[in-house]
Amino acid sequence: MPRYFGNETYNGDQGVVKWYNGACAVDEDDAAAIAFLDAIHGIDKDTNKHELTTLDKLPRDVLDDVASYLGVALVDGDGKYDVVRDIETSISTKYITALTVTSVAHNDTVGNTVLTVTANGVGGATNEYYYKADATSAPAPLYGDKIDSTWTLMTSGAAAGVKLTTGEFVTVVEAKKSTGFIFAAGNDTIASKGAE
Repeated sequence: MPRYFGNETYNGDQGVVKWYNGACAVDEDDAAAIAFLDAIHGIDKDTNKHELTTLDKLPRDVLDDVASYLGVALVDGDGKYDVVRDIETSISTKYITALTVTSVAHNDTVGNTVLTVTANGVGGATNEYYYKADATSAPAPLYGDKIDSTWTLMTSGAAAGVKLTTGEFVTVVEAKKSTGFIFAAGNDTIASKGAE
């Protein structure tokens, strides 16, 4: 469910889209609403959250006060989206748990790597691991971001491994099964088995 940031003083109801101080969120399966919002120039789209948070709903002046209180530097020209993500980054440094992730080339399958997470996450039957790779930098989810279709479910140390490209970057997160809420993350550079 992407969230959008536009006119920071706008509050209104446009059918399935309800705006709070310039922020709204729509279901990720609502193709019509997403197409409508994506076509509007001058708004920011963020797919990291699946609903609006308390921060999103705050008026900009209050949001700036929260940022200042937390010691988050405000940058001239930054929009509401930038300030919200800066605050979420600040919160993440305190609350997101660091996972140790290793990528080791698979013994047999060309192009595969085995991803392993050491036991510094919470673990347990109520949580799941997911991964996402990128060619230029490790994806950097923040505390409270949620799993969406861009993440792939995984099992730490699975013998079959996963097909990923050597030299790219992978991030593994731990998330609650019931909510998809990300609370732990780590990354590594990918090492996959080369052709013989």
